[in-house]
Amino acid sequence: MPFHPILKKTARIGSLILLLSLAGCNNFFNTDPITYDWVSPEPADFWEPPCFYEPRPCDNIDDGKEFIELLQTSEVAVADLIDVALHNNPTTQRTWAEARAAAFGVGVAESLLYPTIDFQESITYSDEHLDNPPLPIIIPAAIPGSSSISSSGADDVGGTAAAGGNVGQTAAVNQASTTAASGSFLGYHTVANSNLSVSYLLLDFGGRCATIEAAKQALYESNWIHNRQVQQVIFTVLQEYYVYAGTKALLESRYADLKNAETNFEAANQLYLAGIKNKLDVLQAQSDLVNIQVNIAQLTGQLKIAYANLANGLGLSAETEFNIPEFPSDATLEKVCTGLEKLIEIAKTDRPDLAAVYAEHERRKAEVIVAWSEGMPTLSAGANLQENIFFQNSSFNNHILSGCITLNVPLFAGFLYQNQTKQARELVRASCANIRNVENQVSLDVVTAYSNLQTSIESLRYSLEFLKFSTEAYNAALATYKAGISTILDLLLANRNLSAAKAQVIQSRTGWAIALANVSYATGIIGTSYENSIKCPLQSKRK
Repeated sequence: MPFHPILKKTARIGSLILLLSLAGCNNFFNTDPITYDWVSPEPADFWEPPCFYEPRPCDNIDDGKEFIELLQTSEVAVADLIDVALHNNPTTQRTWAEARAAAFGVGVAESLLYPTIDFQESITYSDEHLDNPPLPIIIPAAIPGSSSISSSGADDVGGTAAAGGNVGQTAAVNQASTTAASGSFLGYHTVANSNLSVSYLLLDFGGRCATIEAAKQALYESNWIHNRQVQQVIFTVLQEYYVYAGTKALLESRYADLKNAETNFEAANQLYLAGIKNKLDVLQAQSDLVNIQVNIAQLTGQLKIAYANLANGLGLSAETEFNIPEFPSDATLEKVCTGLEKLIEIAKTDRPDLAAVYAEHERRKAEVIVAWSEGMPTLSAGANLQENIFFQNSSFNNHILSGCITLNVPLFAGFLYQNQTKQARELVRASCANIRNVENQVSLDVVTAYSNLQTSIESLRYSLEFLKFSTEAYNAALATYKAGISTILDLLLANRNLSAAKAQVIQSRTGWAIALANVSYATGIIGTSYENSIKCPLQSKRK
């Protein structure tokens, strides 16, 4: 049945009310975010998360259990620590995943070289009615046997018709009128539409090739960054290991000093009981003993921190327990035999971070072409095959095959493409400046590391001499004090010099090991087979 005009007006009013209601709901939800605790109400206040907030850590995080078991159940070497760090440290995992993502980015860029093929399948149902059907046409029925006909009937049959012909035509008209009047029905259809389209970009002024080149340079950049991060992890593990070993050696040395202090205190106390020395010697010896105990407590805390830093470098939790190899006291001392200029040349060739900025520069250059080509015309070709199937009436079934060539010329977009090109060119200039900055930093790193190594070698050499003479001086001071010849101040001074000499040897040896690793890191060859080629044994000399 057709809609009554009043009902149609009511439906329109209802639609208007619905739209106004939706607009009101939009204003209702667009409220002050502070009301819903989205931010802190004041600059000095802490943000309190809503009750439904819950942190969601990554489910794919590797806790490193197999590495922990390895370090806890077997005797490990420094190489084992480095191997665990390279596999378990999250920084190398992150840069490796980013490099893999960049590799897939090349595939994304290369997809522009292939045609685009799309297939769509849809089924549409339609049911059509007339809102205002035409009034039925009523034609009087002909009287049997009469020869008179209507003017319209005469027109339809060409001016002459038999009585039977008039009746048939009238019945046909009445039937059509009745159909239109009774249901206002036009028809319903169920149509299946299948559409296959193919398109291909023929010409784009080098935009696709430049996009692929930019993606490749981004891949190279990511890989160089990953290589540098691997070297960073190696150097960090070595540095933290040497700091831990040095701190542990210092602590052991202070325990040895504690025994000397206890010996000094016992000697002063015996001489005091014998009436040879006064109470002041005992108090001074005791104060020196307590001072060493304070140093032991401080070094114990520093050793725990060094242990936690080493665990962190391995990618483990700071409280994880694992075996740490002992630093050999008779380790062969090495120096760098390669000259400084040669080291700088090696660094400018092998430093991964410098190679990364070179790749960044090439990527920026390709992005200039990409930005410029976006404002140029494009030529593309396409083909389309469409198949329509009518379920109710197969005589309407059809298919359409079409093809086209499209030329698209961007005329004006608010100076978008021009500014994009200029922006890309300025980024190229910035990358050039960054290359100079990194090159200068590479030279500075090599010079600094090389100078620190030379200093540590000389420092270790003189520290060994200092330790030798301090040991002889302490033994002599202790013997003369027990004989009652020297004073307690002479003994305590000799003991302090001996303690300082031991600490200086340990610190110099630790500094030498770190400086030697830093030279390899600064030149960009740490962890490679070329690392040992720049080193040679250090010949010990006495000056």
